[in-house]
Amino acid sequence: MKTILQSSSLIKLVALNDVNGNEQHIYLNVSHSGEIIKAYDVANKGIYAVPEELKIKAINANIIYISQKEYKRILKEYE
Repeated sequence: MKTILQSSSLIKLVALNDVNGNEQHIYLNVSHSGEIIKAYDVANKGIYAVPEELKIKAINANIIYISQKEYKRILKEYE
């Protein structure tokens, strides 16, 4: 039987870099029904920002570009 993480999807959300040039990327873990499970702040960790069972999904994740405001909101609500 698959776990929730194994049956979920991962999307990479990318905002513009912050004023110090730091990347603002999130891996967003979404259930098969569309519910957000968790947001993982990449913070220069790349695919290592997510649990081991999600690494392959992180490598293959589709990218969606978002605003810096949305980046901060998602982290605050789902991290």
